[in-house]
Amino acid sequence: MIKSHYTHLLFISLALLVLAPMWGCTSSPEQRSARLGNTHQQHAVYRVALFAAAFEDTNSNGYLDSLPVTIMLFAGTAENPDPVQSRGKILFYIADPDGKVIRSWDINRDLQKAALRIYQGLPSYQFTLSLLETGGDRLNVSNVQFWVDYQPDSGLPVASKPMVLKAGKK
Repeated sequence: MIKSHYTHLLFISLALLVLAPMWGCTSSPEQRSARLGNTHQQHAVYRVALFAAAFEDTNSNGYLDSLPVTIMLFAGTAENPDPVQSRGKILFYIADPDGKVIRSWDINRDLQKAALRIYQGLPSYQFTLSLLETGGDRLNVSNVQFWVDYQPDSGLPVASKPMVLKAGKK
């Protein structure tokens, strides 16, 4: 559990280093409240950033089964993105190398709210996804495609870029 907490902090720190140059100065109260994650208004999310390191074998059976992940939602524009909180549905997927979905996680509103973390004033959502909860950890593939879809309560859905992760036997 401690390891996963530090992994999430590492993801957020790396995200700040990579994404910080894209953030311009904010001067309006609306922009400042969006940056601080004000949930009193719904923001038009245009991008979801996904951070994941590697699956872990938490039950020591030789198969990778748990994945700590962090996502950040961005409103604004590519030239001036603002990390925000937003109400909606979060869906994580893993697919085989051919793109066929083999597992998914549907994060409900209560889990999303519980996963919210504010780090240095920036909102993110942290989860640990378990294959053990979705049919077991014995996958017939050694690599999977992993991505997240975010479906806001209002506005258009957005998806992260897929990433390839090692899965299956350790």
